[in-house]
Amino acid sequence: YARPRKHARGGSEPRDSSSAALVRRAEQRHSLTGLFNTSGLIVLTFYTSIALATFTAFNCFEADDGVYFSASYEGVECWREEHGRMVGVAAAFIGLYTIGTLVFCVVVSLQYKRKLLRDPRFAQRFRFLFGRWRAQIYYYQSLRLLRNLLLAAIPTLLPYDEPQVQVTLLVFVLSASLVAQLRLRPWRVDALNLLDGGLTVALLLLLIIMGTSLCTSADGVASTACGMTRSQSVVSTLLVSLMMAAGLLFAVVQWRRSLSSSTSFDIFLSHHKGGAGNTARLMKLFLSQGTRARVFYDADNLNSLDLLFEAVRSSRRVVVILSAETAQRPWCVGELAVAYQSGVPIVPVVLPSGQRLLDTLDAGSHALSDEALELLAPYDITRDDVAEVMEHVVFALEKEYSESAADATQRVVRRICGGDAGAPRQSSGLLPRDLLADLRRFKPDELTKSADRASIVVAGGGDGIEAASAAVYLKLELQRSTQEPVALAVVESRRLPLEAVEALQPSSIIYVVLTEGVFRSAPLAAFLALAARRGALLQPVTTLQDFAF
Repeated sequence: YARPRKHARGGSEPRDSSSAALVRRAEQRHSLTGLFNTSGLIVLTFYTSIALATFTAFNCFEADDGVYFSASYEGVECWREEHGRMVGVAAAFIGLYTIGTLVFCVVVSLQYKRKLLRDPRFAQRFRFLFGRWRAQIYYYQSLRLLRNLLLAAIPTLLPYDEPQVQVTLLVFVLSASLVAQLRLRPWRVDALNLLDGGLTVALLLLLIIMGTSLCTSADGVASTACGMTRSQSVVSTLLVSLMMAAGLLFAVVQWRRSLSSSTSFDIFLSHHKGGAGNTARLMKLFLSQGTRARVFYDADNLNSLDLLFEAVRSSRRVVVILSAETAQRPWCVGELAVAYQSGVPIVPVVLPSGQRLLDTLDAGSHALSDEALELLAPYDITRDDVAEVMEHVVFALEKEYSESAADATQRVVRRICGGDAGAPRQSSGLLPRDLLADLRRFKPDELTKSADRASIVVAGGGDGIEAASAAVYLKLELQRSTQEPVALAVVESRRLPLEAVEALQPSSIIYVVLTEGVFRSAPLAAFLALAARRGALLQPVTTLQDFAF
């Protein structure tokens, strides 16, 4: 999507042999990282099965003649030469694989916070350990391996003639695991947290049924310690099996849904809350009222930061509103990096406050601090990724400022429609034809027209586009909720439109939008004084949490 870098004479930048070597080295490093992660996933997948098989080598049962035989190989007598060799191999494998894998996982988890900043590719290298869990619960794989180790050891290493003890310990381990899972909610996807907890509950019920059936007599009558007959045990087992089947079906449905090519949002609005929050919210209102576009705005659609980047991946377009501090905010930069890595087209627009940001980016400097990079490291975003995506944003940028939210929205619509007009039909990011038709007909200026002789007036006029966006947004929301015409009195270029003064009536209600620098506007102060003199009611509305006079 980015245009190639141009030299002063207008030619494209040549690719020399050194850059080609760097590309080959990066591809080789990426392939090695992928091989390491695949190997790690295989080790974790078969951990419980292999641990159970190795522990079984120590399990012996007593025959009728008093001789002990191996539970795995009935013809092997325990503690003889052949069994001794088998136990030796199993013990070595337990030390190297079963215990070694757990120790390795614990050691890597302990180094997680220290290594993230020093080694930018640490999170990529060990994605098989940390990739499935929320960033705050990075250590959960160690707890999971410990649980699996206990589940494999209890039924094989404890005496086989004490099944009640085995079942009791298994129930205790699973209950502790369930409490930890419900408390931490480690999975990045909420559906997986529910599925994991549900399957654990089903396994606990199955163990309880097994425990009660252990003391059922041969004639099918349960003792007082059991409280359940054999027929009741069979029915309960069938119910638990149905629950587990329903859980597996739910997992398959969620998996199919995750593989579905349909996206959740048409447009993802990426912005810095302090520098472009009002503009982004107004742009969403424009698009949602004027088109059928599904627009992501974090304050409305986000419940957890762990799902932020998933929303980026599930969007067809990422619109980034560049303000003064966009490149200094880790989550803003992270959204762009994830979009760039996922192949989601980025459409940048720049506000007047973004001049300092553009100067910084043109100079090749990226203001993201080490502490900010530490927040992004669990999501496989490195300093090189940040530099690459910001360079891409500069190349794709139209070097013209958007003077208002309506202007910015119109630029975005024009860029999206122009890009989709030449896009291949097979493109996964292609917008539906009905939505493109809506966007081509969309005129945001029609939504900002001020009503004449209205009893409700919204007044604003602080510093810049953010103050004007807050006033326009309040005007549209009041108009929608009251079903009454609303006039707009916004100071632009240090002037107040004459229509705003003519709209004043003695019965008017003036909503004054308090934004940064609002009391430095002389035209707005004169307008409010005139409104008070005419008997209008002044009602202040603040958009800043820490606003102070």
